[in-house]
Amino acid sequence: MLAATARGVQSVPSYELVKYPAIVRNALGMPANKVVVMGIALGYEKPEKPLNQFRTDRVATPQVLHIIN
Repeated sequence: MLAATARGVQSVPSYELVKYPAIVRNALGMPANKVVVMGIALGYEKPEKPLNQFRTDRVATPQVLHIIN
């Protein structure tokens, strides 16, 4: 997703894109022993669309990330 952003392409992680993993595996020619865990939608944002103007606050990283040595 960072690589896409660096190239001017927006991305959204989405469970809905992998809701039917058998279809995804078949379309991509993946073996049945592989697990599809997340899809990423890629595209170009249209800033003038109302849905694309919605922004949320972010939670501070230490509140959601704990690194254990």
